[in-house]
Amino acid sequence: QTTREFLIASKKSPHLEQSDRQSLTTFLVAADLVKFARFEPSVDTCNDAITEAKHFITATIPSEEEPILEVAA
Repeated sequence: QTTREFLIASKKSPHLEQSDRQSLTTFLVAADLVKFARFEPSVDTCNDAITEAKHFITATIPSEEEPILEVAA
């Protein structure tokens, strides 16, 4: 999937809040610039991206009461 397709599909996820999707959008668009436009971010920008990714992961871990649903690709 392209980033756009992935983000459109993520809107259907009941597990992601709007703020989660916005964070994910920012991260993926920046990654696309590096991957496709050969943008070379600074070391600080890279470290900030790693910090944001870790924050996103910890913020979106399902609670133990919340069932984990698998989504077909």
